[in-house]
Amino acid sequence: MAAILEELYDNIGRVDMAAVAEMTGEPIARLAQMTPLTAGALRKNPTSERAQPAARRFVGMFASAARLLGSRKAALIWLRTPHPELENHSPLDLLYDQRFEAVEGLVHDLRSGAPG
Repeated sequence: MAAILEELYDNIGRVDMAAVAEMTGEPIARLAQMTPLTAGALRKNPTSERAQPAARRFVGMFASAARLLGSRKAALIWLRTPHPELENHSPLDLLYDQRFEAVEGLVHDLRSGAPG
């Protein structure tokens, strides 16, 4: 799993949200919605300690989905696709609303082989 994520971390182990934005193609302004920071604050300091709890959760879910689905591209498609268990919202929609638990539940379903 580390090989999938290595480039998303700085040299002291913090998630770099600018690198996450580059890898996923998601604007940093959108990614900021997962964190307690404004878009400007996250742009200025993409490794902010205040953003780390949400950043780590997102990267963990992304890495798990990539590993389980076979590629980063498949994980991104999965994250962006509306899901019936999420009232036809995509996992990313919920993450932007800071509803991590619902998406973590779907990742758990993927791990256990449930349809997801």
